[in-house]
Amino acid sequence: MATATQPQQRSALAGISVLVGFFCLFCSILFICAGAYRTYRELSFNSWPATEARVDKCGLDVYHPFSRDGGGTTYSLRCTLSYEFRSMEYQSSFSTTSDRAEQTGIDIDNWTLDHKPGSTLQIKVNPSDPKEIFVTSPLPIHQFNTAREAWITFLAFVGLGGLLIAAGWKGFRRNLLAR
Repeated sequence: MATATQPQQRSALAGISVLVGFFCLFCSILFICAGAYRTYRELSFNSWPATEARVDKCGLDVYHPFSRDGGGTTYSLRCTLSYEFRSMEYQSSFSTTSDRAEQTGIDIDNWTLDHKPGSTLQIKVNPSDPKEIFVTSPLPIHQFNTAREAWITFLAFVGLGGLLIAAGWKGFRRNLLAR
């Protein structure tokens, strides 16, 4: 036998489901914007002129986020490069995305051993801002988050939001029919 509080609890749960679903859809709007921007950025890299850069310094960047709370360790690559572009000498730094996997730290360490100061990397240079570069040589970790990642996250949030909203509306209908 159902009590009077059960429909209210189901109704509240349905309402929370709908609210969280709409929040997921809102987040998906942010990810579609990120995906569009990253796609534009990746396409613009294709039009930048290529050149060769000399490695001045590269190293493993180890970071301990939230170390007081045992937050673990993240690894990324940080490099300083020198290159000539339009008959002028430039120096620019870049860093990669970070990763928590210990293997990534080992891969970055091995990569830096193979790319000591004086070695070369292939880069593309932004013609409107020659200090902005994109490394086309293989790196042990992504230099930037990719558009593909943003589009996949967008689809996941749209799917989750749609499911939660559908489940919430179904709960509302069930409560209305039970009355």
